[in-house]
Amino acid sequence: MPSRFVRHAHRATPLDPAASFYRAVLGERFTRGLEDGSLALAPLPERARAAGAPPHWVSLIAVDDVEAITSRLTRDGATALGPTGDARRGVVLRDPWGALFGVAPSDEAPRGASDLVGWHHLNTVDLDAAVAFYGGAFGWTTRSREQRIGPVGVGEPFVTMSWEQGSPAPAVSLSPSVRLPFVHPSWWPFFRVDDRERACARVRELGGNVIDVVETAHGPWVVPCEDDRGGAFGLVADA
Repeated sequence: MPSRFVRHAHRATPLDPAASFYRAVLGERFTRGLEDGSLALAPLPERARAAGAPPHWVSLIAVDDVEAITSRLTRDGATALGPTGDARRGVVLRDPWGALFGVAPSDEAPRGASDLVGWHHLNTVDLDAAVAFYGGAFGWTTRSREQRIGPVGVGEPFVTMSWEQGSPAPAVSLSPSVRLPFVHPSWWPFFRVDDRERACARVRELGGNVIDVVETAHGPWVVPCEDDRGGAFGLVADA
């Protein structure tokens, strides 16, 4: 299978409030994700807590050989941080610019991931280097490069990529949004919702923050958000 994001682990302490927030926003999709393994909840690592890290998502990319790709990624400047911590094979890494992600065996990929997460976005420091890093390691193909208006009206380069050669549909995007004061290097999963306005209202009601609402050139609306404890995520909807 193509090297694509297939599992998404939310790391927070305590876990119950996080589960309640995302279940209320995402509904049955969240429950199904926990059941089929495409979603997981895990305690925030002690070192991250000591450093003041907020709750966050770590998304894992399916690969045929975890050891080989981890070796390549570390040669290219990534840092291997250790196992995923959810009793499955996999490794969490930090890319050369500080964003967390992971790799996991493709033979453990759950079936429900494509229904749950419809978009993935990387906020990075060096856009061109990040495109080369992920494209080279995972075979992703650049589909478009454009200038778009960001959350505070600042024009920024915006690159979309597809999982595999010849695919007409983009699946991930990258931008140098870290120059904005509330953004740090990170991958954000954008969860599918049927009713964008209702989901945004629910985020606000629960104490979260809707950062922006963007209509993309390829069709769907994407909505970067923060949960009630500052964890970054997004929503994606067709309308």
